[in-house]
Amino acid sequence: INAEYGGNELFLYVYDPSDEGFQPNGKQRISAIVNPGGDTYTPSSGIWQTVWLENVPDSYISQVKITSDLQSVTVTAQVTGRTSIVKYDVITQGRVVASSSAPAGTPTLIRVPEPKLWS
Repeated sequence: INAEYGGNELFLYVYDPSDEGFQPNGKQRISAIVNPGGDTYTPSSGIWQTVWLENVPDSYISQVKITSDLQSVTVTAQVTGRTSIVKYDVITQGRVVASSSAPAGTPTLIRVPEPKLWS
């Protein structure tokens, strides 16, 4: 989808098998409308939150995996799109103390000088 300012339409279809299948449905059931009783609520379905379109970049980080020990951190970033190299910076108090870069999806080891430990 290519969203453009002021000229978009979004069509949604909602399927809600409230009284069918094996999904849990709690106290909501369609039959409560014609056969109320017990401890049931009128079923509700459909879209209950705002729906919108928004532009996103062609390339973005979709997942990050971070592992660490007392001297270093290993980072792997999965990138969706055309970006091939990811640059990593370790920042403390606004200052870059270590950095590295690697192809997207490839783990990179970053040695951190004088790491500050916490508990």
